[in-house]
Amino acid sequence: MPDGYMLHIDQANNLMSEVNEPFYIKAAAANIVVETEDGSPQSNMGAVKLTNNGDTKIEDIVLELSAMPESVMFYNGNNGSDPSYNTTWCSADICPDYCQINEGKISLDTGDACHLYMYSPSDIDVSAAQLTINALGQTYGFDLGKDKALYVEMPDMSKYYALYHMSNNGVNPDNVRKYLHSGQIDQLYWLENDSDHNTLAVIAEDGPSWDRQKHFELLKNINGTWVNLNFPYSQYNYLGVRVVTSDKGDIHAFVSDKSFSKLIMLVGKLEDSTYAWNEIFSIDGKVYPIDDTNVWLDQYNNYYMISNEHNAFTKINTSGGIEPLYLSQTTLEQSFYFKRDDYLAVIDTEKMDPSQYRISLVNHKTQPAEDDGSEIINHPAASYLFPNYYKAIESIQVIPDSMSFYALVDAGHSHKTLAQCDIDYEYGHFGDDMHCHELADIPAAATSANNLKVIGNSVFLIGEKVKKGSDHENQLSIFEYTDDQWQALNYTSPSFNAGYQITQLGYQYTYPVIQWLKSNEIKL
Repeated sequence: MPDGYMLHIDQANNLMSEVNEPFYIKAAAANIVVETEDGSPQSNMGAVKLTNNGDTKIEDIVLELSAMPESVMFYNGNNGSDPSYNTTWCSADICPDYCQINEGKISLDTGDACHLYMYSPSDIDVSAAQLTINALGQTYGFDLGKDKALYVEMPDMSKYYALYHMSNNGVNPDNVRKYLHSGQIDQLYWLENDSDHNTLAVIAEDGPSWDRQKHFELLKNINGTWVNLNFPYSQYNYLGVRVVTSDKGDIHAFVSDKSFSKLIMLVGKLEDSTYAWNEIFSIDGKVYPIDDTNVWLDQYNNYYMISNEHNAFTKINTSGGIEPLYLSQTTLEQSFYFKRDDYLAVIDTEKMDPSQYRISLVNHKTQPAEDDGSEIINHPAASYLFPNYYKAIESIQVIPDSMSFYALVDAGHSHKTLAQCDIDYEYGHFGDDMHCHELADIPAAATSANNLKVIGNSVFLIGEKVKKGSDHENQLSIFEYTDDQWQALNYTSPSFNAGYQITQLGYQYTYPVIQWLKSNEIKL
């Protein structure tokens, strides 16, 4: 029997006798299909597709957005640009058939479909958000998930560097070279203290083969689109000091003038969709390029870095004054920054026992170190010894929002170990101890890995040599420690350079739409 209603008309005195057969009055069916999609290729968020495959127009499809952050935008045909960097996340070409939302409601004619394209700035975590759609008496609920794409650098066949990102869609090259003003890529690194975790420093070489010159440019990844921040590199010399960001998103870079006669601090601020660069201070005196060196920036815009020439951990204040905050009689191994409590840490070893590692903490209030030629006196806020069986400390990563850190150490076993160290610190005061405990030996397959990177609630171990594979597919292995165990993340590509050890790990988050209340078709 076909769908509809059967009407049977019986014979009556005022009707013809021939009218005695049943017939059908077809009821109009209203159908809607709701499904998730990848969304705009230039957005960090997924999309929802609505399709009216029924026989009548559907009115009042209602969006419930109370659990959606205000930062999330729905494409309306006119708002497809990120005003901060003048990039496009949606347009008529890349976001066809968008849903027209009127006071939180959508209407769909018979046979029509539309897409809810979404976007949010990359520095805002929207993974806890929810979208609810009410249509035809049915509720459709969606969560925003959270995926991450990992970025690694790798030398290409010309021995200059390329960037690759790995996601659920496999390994893909990012041709950052085309966004540079000049040169071939000699080094890549991601800026420290960057809340967007999307700013890339590119050290480039150009000039004739007998006189290669280095400069650096800065690129920002806006949801898959690279933007050159127009650093004025042609006016300055590259020194080898890494660039750093402030909590406000300003970018700070040490350079020299073209004659190497002064040290200059340049600060870039976002203005009118680009960065404006200004000299903040300069220090007169002969300037020498140095090896790749980290610089740290505290909450008061003081700068800190290791001076290997003098075995000093140095502060440069906002007016260009230089003070050694910590002097060592041994090599300063590494430094790092506890952002939440605004303390800098430096690691060295005891002079009388070079196998005994020590951590010392300083900040903007620390008195300068004293050296009268016969004795060094340091005034750290606190100083602690590592366990004496730590034979080497290869890498340190601060655990966010804490006075704790992960350490990759040789703890006297047959191979390296991941340890966690917690500094006694409460209400602005340091305690007497630092407590270190080993979490897990590194995987047997990670014998050459030598760098840690914290992303979210996980710590990653990188630096394992790329292994030569079959069919020209070489394998890069990255190891993630989460939920108290190691997990190997293996990626293959013919572009990966066998034997290479990556030194950087960048990342970007994307937010796919996940339907938790499923109903493909409602029929009335």
